[in-house]
Amino acid sequence: MISAVNVFTGQPLWWSLGEPSGSERLSLIEHLKSFPNKSIVLLDRGFEANYLWAAISQCNTYFIARLRVSDLAARSLLTSGKKECFITLQTTSGAIRLRLIKCSSRAEPFVLVTNLIKVAKYPRADLTQLYKMRWEVETAYFRVKQYLQIQSWSSKNIHGIRLEIASHLLMLSFIAARVFRATRRLKNELLRINFKNAIFVFRSALFRATSECELLRAISNVTRVHQPGRSYPRYSRQPQNKWINLRRPSWRRKQRYSPDRTFS
Repeated sequence: MISAVNVFTGQPLWWSLGEPSGSERLSLIEHLKSFPNKSIVLLDRGFEANYLWAAISQCNTYFIARLRVSDLAARSLLTSGKKECFITLQTTSGAIRLRLIKCSSRAEPFVLVTNLIKVAKYPRADLTQLYKMRWEVETAYFRVKQYLQIQSWSSKNIHGIRLEIASHLLMLSFIAARVFRATRRLKNELLRINFKNAIFVFRSALFRATSECELLRAISNVTRVHQPGRSYPRYSRQPQNKWINLRRPSWRRKQRYSPDRTFS
């Protein structure tokens, strides 16, 4: 399965389910026309292909991809001492101008390639920071696997499995959008929304009439304190069935909780 995720809101935009022997690159090319005009696609390693980059550029779309350390152009930039350089690729559809950017990390430096070649308009630091937001895609995969149990199939046929995947991703998109909006309401920069408890809030309000304002207010109350400098994401290792069935959000522990009670 290949999918596109909005790195700002954590919402899945589209997904495609193919054969195990299928090509993820070709599947991406098939869906390029569904992207908004002048979108920026953040590609992980494994999507290094001249024909793929050319196809993205022809669709009036930008991309930022990470090159493997073994790539000749990446090794050349890393050993040159330069921070960025430009190369020209010859493809079947013509020549394309690309920009290589050297990025530093705690482990080892890596190289990004992009067709955003205007240095003044797209500074190197901004592109590096933007690409690091691609980790939100991995976070979305974790949430849909750990919290929504997308791999627990109820159906036995391909049509039913496709419907289950679509429903899980739709639910993730709906909750992620509300968490994003509730996060923007927070005035304390050290607070973060607890996504796990946000699902609990959403479940309790799913089968009754709840306004958008009430839902955002309730989600805004399930926060945690962000510790600056943490190099790894914070999440609970408890099994899903324990927290969803036995525990209540901390902001409800001192109150008499009822699913039919309106939020205040």
